[in-house]
Amino acid sequence: MASNALTWTITLCGEIDWPAVLRKAIVNNATAFLNPPISNFGAKGIRKTAKLVPTWLDMVKNAPRELKQLGIMMEHGGTGGALFRNMYRDFLTEADGYLNSPAIRAAHDIFAEAAPLWTQVSQKFTHAGDEGPKRLQEAAKLLLRLADMEEKAVTVLANL
Repeated sequence: MASNALTWTITLCGEIDWPAVLRKAIVNNATAFLNPPISNFGAKGIRKTAKLVPTWLDMVKNAPRELKQLGIMMEHGGTGGALFRNMYRDFLTEADGYLNSPAIRAAHDIFAEAAPLWTQVSQKFTHAGDEGPKRLQEAAKLLLRLADMEEKAVTVLANL
């Protein structure tokens, strides 16, 4: 979702307790992922999408163009997928430098495994319009796998 603010100015006001700040941010993010306010977010949202994906060919007017655009936006437009998972994986690497946590390393490894799978999902969307419902069914299966993986990762992080 779009940010509510257009610009931010951040000013350092003294020392930062990085371990405490990082732990709180990671736990809060994980908790939000596991308990979304609506079923379109977190693992619930991924599973909901997986359920709906096979119906998309019936919902779009120009499937080759629209699904290709969706796949491109997902992978390159910052709307989810591998881009976010790679950034979060890298954030966890940096956070672990402060927290030295086996839980963070375990979650990192899951996000590192998930990112290329998200790329595969976006590629399936890109080709679904030309290649038919099989690609959407494959994407749905991958999404269910990703929901399980990411739910596992953030459950570990929620208990940090």
